[in-house]
Amino acid sequence: MKTLGPIGLLWDGLRLGNPFAHRLKLGEVLDALEPGEEIMLDLKPIIDGRGNGERMADAILEELERVIPGAPATICSRRWDYLPHYRARENTRIVYSCGTADERDRLLAGPQRIDGISIRHDFVTPELAPRIMDRAGLVMSWAINDVPTLERVAALGVNGFISDAPGAIAEAIDRG
Repeated sequence: MKTLGPIGLLWDGLRLGNPFAHRLKLGEVLDALEPGEEIMLDLKPIIDGRGNGERMADAILEELERVIPGAPATICSRRWDYLPHYRARENTRIVYSCGTADERDRLLAGPQRIDGISIRHDFVTPELAPRIMDRAGLVMSWAINDVPTLERVAALGVNGFISDAPGAIAEAIDRG
């Protein structure tokens, strides 16, 4: 669910949510992890010019260390300028998300290998897949909502999948 800025409504696509319903806090989510489970936080942009990205990073890092000190975590965002801040925490994988062709091209042009890439499935082509796989140890693709798309990107080397229909995908994987 997303907020409508200062307006007290929650929405996801065409669906409105209850603005008075309890929203989980990061500490509650971290407390629910089973031993050995890893959290992945996909951080959405905050563009306000007031340094909230750094304050958000500090608060997240503090909460990770308070609740799951030293445990692995993955931090992902399309706001690449936020990501280096998370390097301060050991055992934290940094994932650069690509949602536009410009982001994809800038990421693939980078000089060093990175921890991970989260990339739109239609950017994972037979021509680009080798460059994408060479660039990062973890390559996740989104939105994988049907079995043919899952099979296509898996055959090209993608090793992580993000879905709006995880039940259907999990069922297909269990069958296959």
